[in-house]
Amino acid sequence: HGGNGWTLAPGCVRYLLKQFTHQATVQKDEPLAIIGAGVIGLLTAYMLVKNGYTNITVFAEQFDDLASHKAGGFCAPTSSFGKDADPELQTYISADAYCFYAEIARGENPDFDAQGARFMPVYMLRHETRMDAYVETGVMQPPQDVIIDFSNGKIYD
Repeated sequence: HGGNGWTLAPGCVRYLLKQFTHQATVQKDEPLAIIGAGVIGLLTAYMLVKNGYTNITVFAEQFDDLASHKAGGFCAPTSSFGKDADPELQTYISADAYCFYAEIARGENPDFDAQGARFMPVYMLRHETRMDAYVETGVMQPPQDVIIDFSNGKIYD
């Protein structure tokens, strides 16, 4: 994830689980093992359960005080996949992750407290954004030009 663990985890996990369920011949009650209790491991377990899998064990050296438990994500159009990333896959994962968090922020996911995600205004120069993945899929409105006045003599276009 290149530093985008929390940000892209829901989209990445759902993408990989989609591949898993289409290719695997695993019955929903067969034992599945997940290695690690960080954001990726726990989201994988959560999403497997949501897809009807019932025999899941998470193995981890520890379950408390992990880096993922202290980190936060910033789901914004500046998430980077690297220069060799497939643009179609980037669009899919970015939009899916955004939708997951937006559902939580709107209080539409009963499994998560709505305080776990929130919408915040983000200001950046237009050429620094990567809005296409979000706008193309219809999950976000196109960016708007604004003037930011800090009332201290600093005004930014």
